[in-house]
Order: sequence, then structure tokens, then C-alpha cells
Amino acid sequence: MNINEAYEFVMSKLERLKNEGIEFSINESIKTPALVEKYDKPNKLPIDKWTNISFNLETDKDFQKIYDMENLCKMVGIYFDTRFGKTQRDWEIDWSLRTN
Repeated sequence: MNINEAYEFVMSKLERLKNEGIEFSINESIKTPALVEKYDKPNKLPIDKWTNISFNLETDKDFQKIYDMENLCKMVGIYFDTRFGKTQRDWEIDWSLRTN
């Protein structure tokens, strides 16, 4: 799976989460000149696709759905940075998106 296929896979899983009632916002990722210079490479996700997905988790069931989707991505060899707190979880679909 190439990086663009991995991106499309993750986006399709976001659509599935949305259909299951999970609320999230899609925001532009941070694109500092240093990050762009370092990660604007052919084997990396194109800069115009860098995205931050911010989930607002209202229940443990919501958290479990996000966690399960992250595990599904890992099972097919897709990895990306995440951040989390008590009621929020973020996916960084940016330069950190990679495949094995």
C-alpha cells in the first residue's frame, strides 16, 4: 500500500466513524517551514493533504470505537501520530502517516 492509498483508507474509516455517530472536526495541520522542508519528500504524504482530526469523545463507547479503528489501521500496516486526553483524541494525518 502506498502513502496515498493509506490516506484514502484512513479517510474512508473516518466516514465510517461519522456514520456511527462519532463527531469530529477536520483541521489543517501545522505546516511550519521547517516541517515542510524536512518532510516534503516523494515517499511522504503530500503537504496539501496534511490534516488534524479532532474527536470529541462523550462516552467510553465512543473512545472504544476510535481505539478499534486505530487498531484496524495498525493491522493493515498504517501508522500515524495520535494525541489524547480525557475527553478528546486527535489523529495527525500528516508527515507522520506511514505504512509498513
